[in-house]
Amino acid sequence: MAIVYTHKRKDTSDIFYVGIGLSEKRAYQQKYRNEHWHSVVNKGGGFYVDIVSRDIDWKDACLLEQSLIAKYGRHDKGLGPLVNKTDGGEGTLNAIWSKKQNAGRSTKLKGRPAWNKGKSMSEDFKKKVAKASSVLKRKSISIDGVVYNGLVDAAERLGIPYKTVYIRLKNDNYADYIYIK
Repeated sequence: MAIVYTHKRKDTSDIFYVGIGLSEKRAYQQKYRNEHWHSVVNKGGGFYVDIVSRDIDWKDACLLEQSLIAKYGRHDKGLGPLVNKTDGGEGTLNAIWSKKQNAGRSTKLKGRPAWNKGKSMSEDFKKKVAKASSVLKRKSISIDGVVYNGLVDAAERLGIPYKTVYIRLKNDNYADYIYIK
């Protein structure tokens, strides 16, 4: 299930962004917003969130987002105040990127040092990470009624990445992916 929300300027209460997400937490996040969004928020002294719709199907959320963006109009197209950079509706839920998109991201990141290069982790932190990782990998899970001895086992037997199994276990859209307690 998904939500559709708008962001309003604190100074004028004008809508300047329309978005969708899997939880209300996304509506309040400031991460992963474009520069124009940040500029409006900084000039307006912040933003308010208005949840337009809750607990709707992802496809319906995408259609509602498209409809609202068309209604209010995008600033970059000269049609309205919205700082959205797309017409909406595409979402990134379970997105599969093309080879061209992957190559573009790869080129952009080449030559950059890793975020943790030169940083060392404390022994205490390493132990916490190891413990959390081993618990996740060993915890039994059920997928479509078949029981697996952890994420790694399920990923190997299903032929999909470990991370995919983990994400699906956390995602409400995959009700058949269940941790067994």
